Amino acid sequence: MKDLVDLLTKIKTEEGLTDKQMAERLGCSRALFQKVRARTMPVGLKILKGFVLAFPKLRHEASLIVYREITKSCRERSKNEAPNYTGDSNVFPEERLQP
Repeated sequence: MKDLVDLLTKIKTEEGLTDKQMAERLGCSRALFQKVRARTMPVGLKILKGFVLAFPKLRHEASLIVYREITKSCRERSKNEAPNYTGDSNVFPEERLQP
């Protein structure tokens, strides 16, 4: 499973749910679910909480997906932020804590 949106879409399809029914299970509006499914809005806490409550057997899988997304995001952020070795610190670059 690539991400939580893929998992939500798979469940919706397998269970033959409409967008409205899926949104009701997740405890959100149909419009919010559709935006998340279309990837025009990121999965937020409301959807994540609703997912865990609606599909407790998939909690572990969802946790792994969220962990991978957070790890990926942190790696991308650390690549984009150039280290600042320009002067004031007495710490050498190799002694800095790694992210």
